Amino acid sequence: MVPWNDVMPIIRSGRETSRVELKEKLSLGNASEKATFAKDVAALANTPGGDSFIIVGVIDFRHRTPDMDIIDALKDFEVGNPDGFQIQMNDILANYTDPPVIIQYVQERDPEYNRLLGIIKISASTSRPHLISKSGSGIRRGEIWYRRESQNSPASREEVFEMCGDRWRREIENVFQSAREEISECEDYNTRLEFLAKDLAQRLYHKLAKAKRKDEISKRFESCELKRMLENWDWERW
Repeated sequence: MVPWNDVMPIIRSGRETSRVELKEKLSLGNASEKATFAKDVAALANTPGGDSFIIVGVIDFRHRTPDMDIIDALKDFEVGNPDGFQIQMNDILANYTDPPVIIQYVQERDPEYNRLLGIIKISASTSRPHLISKSGSGIRRGEIWYRRESQNSPASREEVFEMCGDRWRREIENVFQSAREEISECEDYNTRLEFLAKDLAQRLYHKLAKAKRKDEISKRFESCELKRMLENWDWERW
């Protein structure tokens, strides 16, 4: 499950990437910790490039002291019931992400230093974008998180387009162009969102129905989902 040849250089250096996040420990005992976990996983799931990993039991570069060697930077991480911990994490993600991100969890010893680490695998997603479906500490319902290098942040317009795929991009752009005047004339923010979401949903439905591809119509393109997807976009840029 763990591509150690790729992961070990990151563990040694402590420098995270867009695909690998390092954590010294992981606790999911309160709402704030659950919200942070959901945000981190959603950002990795939304970022292209293949499978992602959260490695628990490793101090990252920012928190290492100058005299800290690799042995001191590795902290054994173990839970008594790994299967139960995986179920707990997936339950959290089912409550906080839409569509839910599903992870795998194992505990393995690294091949070089024999430290027991917790490994969370986020498989490359075919269901992006994964939205935040429940507000919490540091997150808001409707947000789409994305990972750039070692930082998680709300996705940009271009990143949302990339998640939706090239087959949707032209249709989305056409809707924005045709609806720009109507949207700008709406003083109420929610009215603008509802208008755009409804228009886009209808166009996508008719396009797919005409192509006899109704099976591809996803609930994320329904009005309520689109509204949440668009809530964080910079309307001034339109």
